[in-house]
Amino acid sequence: MVQCSLLIIIIDPGGRDASGALVQHLEYIPFGEVFIDERPTASSWSTPYKFNAKELDEETGLYYYGARYYDPRSSIWLGVDPLAEKYPNVSSYVYCADNPMSIIDHDGRALNITTNKGVVLFVLDDGKKETKSITAIMAYKRGIQWFEPKANNFMKLIASGISLKKSNALKHFSWKEIAEFAEKDRWMFSYRQGGSGDWKAKGKPGDGYFLVEVDGEAYWGDAIGQIPFAVDKFTDVLEKTGDKSEAEKETIQIGIEYGNGQIINKIADNSNNYDNTMIKRAISWAKKRYDVIANGNKKVLKVNNNVSPNQLSNPSK
Repeated sequence: MVQCSLLIIIIDPGGRDASGALVQHLEYIPFGEVFIDERPTASSWSTPYKFNAKELDEETGLYYYGARYYDPRSSIWLGVDPLAEKYPNVSSYVYCADNPMSIIDHDGRALNITTNKGVVLFVLDDGKKETKSITAIMAYKRGIQWFEPKANNFMKLIASGISLKKSNALKHFSWKEIAEFAEKDRWMFSYRQGGSGDWKAKGKPGDGYFLVEVDGEAYWGDAIGQIPFAVDKFTDVLEKTGDKSEAEKETIQIGIEYGNGQIINKIADNSNNYDNTMIKRAISWAKKRYDVIANGNKKVLKVNNNVSPNQLSNPSK
């Protein structure tokens, strides 16, 4: 069997009861066959939703994926791929083109490969019945995004590839690292395109990468690059005025006015794109992260450490 030659085991955190006690521990071989199924007793409740959160029929041993049934023991689909004509070089019965460590097939219909080398990064729902495969650079040029639901060109993220955290096509970060760069006080002039505050520029953390991974999720580099500017501008105004509403208003205005990142040849950006919504996301975080206290005749910023950098992952409201 193909499965026996693979050493990597996929672990399910398992189900828990109302008190938080573990009631089932599952581990799978990459093609979906159950490797370990641990429960308090043999008669204990077992979740029917196992590999890939799909329902397993105990009588037949098949998973129901929506478009067709899958047999994890033989690693094949029991029906022909409804979109088989789109992939003439791949058998319409094999699971994930015999590469489940890199490829995701979320409903048994199609493969989504989004890099030039054929490595899956993520799968988006474009609202159409037919599944298309495009490279990340093509998606970037079209302005497609999956991280800001209220911005233009949003497509819901269906699944992320296992290779996302390992791909050399992306730069990898944590939200803590993003916040550390964002919370350094700089002159606003430094946030011009290519300046010392331009997070996405060559030689800076983003280093010119158009796609980055932050704690397991992908973002366009220029979207993350809006966060340092927004946090710095917001805190500057807040420290000066002591008014969070005024700080929010002024930060949004400046972000729109210098939408292209240029100082002299500036072009305003009044659109509802992901750059502007990422500015709003950063402001929402900064409003909770910072307060102002009086220190004599001065206003001093106070950091609320209970508001963690991880909250920067929350979409704008």
